[in-house]
Amino acid sequence: EFLKRLTLGFDRVYEVAKCFRNSDRSKKHNPEFTMLEFYATFTTFEDTMRLTEQLIEKVALETKRTTRLQFKGYEIDVRSPWRRISVQDAARENYGFDVLNSSNEDLKKILGVDLDLPREFLLTRFIEEKLEGLFIQPTFLTYYPSGVGAPDKPSRLYPGTMEHCEAFVARGFELANLGSINNDPYFLERHNENNLINKFGKENVEGYLDRDFLYEVGFGLPPLACSGIGVDRL
Repeated sequence: EFLKRLTLGFDRVYEVAKCFRNSDRSKKHNPEFTMLEFYATFTTFEDTMRLTEQLIEKVALETKRTTRLQFKGYEIDVRSPWRRISVQDAARENYGFDVLNSSNEDLKKILGVDLDLPREFLLTRFIEEKLEGLFIQPTFLTYYPSGVGAPDKPSRLYPGTMEHCEAFVARGFELANLGSINNDPYFLERHNENNLINKFGKENVEGYLDRDFLYEVGFGLPPLACSGIGVDRL
C-alpha cells in the first residue's frame, strides 16, 4: 500500500527490499526473501509483462553473456518475447476442460478430491497442480479467474477474469507476479474489510483497516500496474 500511495505523486516507483512472511510457507515459498517490486502509472499488465521479460533478458546478457541458460535439467532461453497463454486456454488445450465455466463438482473431480472447499480454493489448486508445471520455457500464465490471487483489476475482455498473470519456467518455477492494480476504492474497502474479518474477527476490523489509504485512493489512484520479482529466485 505504501508504494501505491507514492504513485499519487510519482509515476514510476520501485523498491528492492527484504520481505518476511509467516503465511504461505511451503516448499515453494521461503519465509524470508528479497523482492524487486515496481509500479508504473497509466500502464496495464501487458506493459508490465513486456518490461519484466526485457529486464530479465538484459540481466541474463549482462551476467551470463547469453540468454540460453541451463536450469533444473532444461535449457532455458529467456530472450523476449515470452509466450503468453490464459488460464482458460491452458486448461482447454491440455485437459479439454473449461475451468471458468466449470462447476465445483467438475473441479473436485479433475483434482481427485472430495473436500467441501470454496470455489477460489479449488481454482487455486487447479492452477497450482495442473497448469503451473506445464511450461518449460518462460511463459506468462494470464487472466486468472476472479478471486484467485491478488484482487487485480477485472478484465473487460474476458468476463470472470482479472488482469493478473504469473511467469513460470522449468515446469513450475515462478519468476514473477504481475497485475493491473484494482483502483476502485469501494471494492478495496470491501475486500480489505473481508480479509480482516477472516483474520481477526469483525470486532477488530477498525483497529487494522487503513482508512487513510482508502481515503487517499478515493481521491483518484491513477491506473497502474505492478510486477514483483523474487531476486533470490532470479
